[in-house]
Amino acid sequence: MNESGRRLESGGGEVLTLLRGAFEDASCTLREALTIVDLSADPATFLQTASPEQVAAYQRVAPAVAVLDRLSEIAAMLGPLASFPCVEDPRNVYPTVAAGWLLDVPVMCTSGNLLQACAQFHKPRPVGDVRHSPWVDGRAVLAQRRLCPRTTPRLG
Repeated sequence: MNESGRRLESGGGEVLTLLRGAFEDASCTLREALTIVDLSADPATFLQTASPEQVAAYQRVAPAVAVLDRLSEIAAMLGPLASFPCVEDPRNVYPTVAAGWLLDVPVMCTSGNLLQACAQFHKPRPVGDVRHSPWVDGRAVLAQRRLCPRTTPRLG
C-alpha cells in the first residue's frame, strides 16, 4: 500500500507505465477481433455461419473489453477530476468550455477528439453487453486508444 501511495504521489506516471502493456495487449486483441467479427449480427446466425477463426475471435472480445474497463478505471483515478490528478483539467486550458461532459476515462485512455470520446463513455451500457461498450461501439474511440499521461488535455 505504501508503494502504491508513493507512485501516486509521484504523479502517477509509474502506475500508468505498469498498466500500459496489458492495456495495449487488450486493445490489440479487441481491434484484431473486430476486423473479422460483426458484433451487430444476431448471435445465433453468427454461430451458424462463422468460421472457427471468427468464433475464436468472438470469444476474445468480452475478456478484452473487461481488461480495458478495469485498467481504464485505474487510470481514471489519475484523471483531472479524480483524487490523484496527474493531468491538467481541460477547463483550465480552455476556460470558455463548460465541461460538464468531462469524464476521466476518456481523458486518460483515448486520443483524438475528447468531446466525441466523452460522449461515447456517457452512453448507457447494460451490464455484460460488450456490443455497446465504448471500446467497441465508439469506433473513433476504439481506433485511437492510448494509455499515457498527458500534460494538456485536448478538445479537438
